[in-house]
Amino acid sequence: MRLSVASLRRMIKGKLSVEFVPQDLTSYSGLELLRRYLRQLDLPRRLRAACASTGGDYGGGRLALLILSLFYVGARRLEHLRYVRGDPLIARFCGLARLPTARTVGNWLRQFSQATLARWSSSTTLSSSRRSSVWPCRV
Repeated sequence: MRLSVASLRRMIKGKLSVEFVPQDLTSYSGLELLRRYLRQLDLPRRLRAACASTGGDYGGGRLALLILSLFYVGARRLEHLRYVRGDPLIARFCGLARLPTARTVGNWLRQFSQATLARWSSSTTLSSSRRSSVWPCRV
């Protein structure tokens, strides 16, 4: 089945309500708080700009956020995408309607060289003035 690029991406229009009540939550529930924090740092936009040349149907910025979410939930391998495939919070965090396969993410990662990683790293670091306005404590 052929999928359109538009069917892979998803806009996040509203905020999820965050309430502290006794419930059975997944360990991924903190992803929404992390998403809001990273959005405040303007990281998704900077990742999109840094990964614009990598191409792909899913978008480089969204795939970078997916890898970040895998670290957050404790995944150690790309194959662990199978276990989080149906989780709506991970899809929301990445801005994807459908998560890619491990093979797709692996192919995307293979295109990076030392030069692209240096350019990517410099465009995503925070300046000291921006860092002090976002983080209340000194780092």
